[in-house]
Amino acid sequence: MYIDEINLSTFSTFGAISSEATFFLLARGTIYEIDKNEWLFKSGDPSDSFYIILVGDVDFFCKVGERKKIFQGRIKTGMEVGVTSMIALQPRWGSARMHSKGVVVKISTDVFHELQIHHNADFSILMINLMREVCRRFIRMSSLLGDIVLSDKNIILLNDSDRLL
Repeated sequence: MYIDEINLSTFSTFGAISSEATFFLLARGTIYEIDKNEWLFKSGDPSDSFYIILVGDVDFFCKVGERKKIFQGRIKTGMEVGVTSMIALQPRWGSARMHSKGVVVKISTDVFHELQIHHNADFSILMINLMREVCRRFIRMSSLLGDIVLSDKNIILLNDSDRLL
């Protein structure tokens, strides 16, 4: 498969950034063909990069306790995985596994920094695109947590005047 066959302009990650910046990321990033069920990263791994999914879907799991993983969702073509831990400067808090055979581009922190230097305006737009998706995922997880809390009679709900520190 050739990258020029993929309509990158439709990807939420690349939305509104210039074709020059897009190809800068593709040229300086590392493109991998990944088999179904292959792990991109696992919980606890260093977070010195993130991945943009060019072809295929990725299943994301978060670690709960020492040995359990919870499926959090499927990340689709055109989206990213792994940026949250990279920005937070924390080890990976979850694991990403290919749901289907696919192609990803790995963007290291060095390439991310180079984009900021060489394509500053596009870097700002990319950050907005990345953070928009992080916020959407946060909202979905917060809503899910709220549903769980409301369904469990043993959880104490706070009043509006109570503070959670």
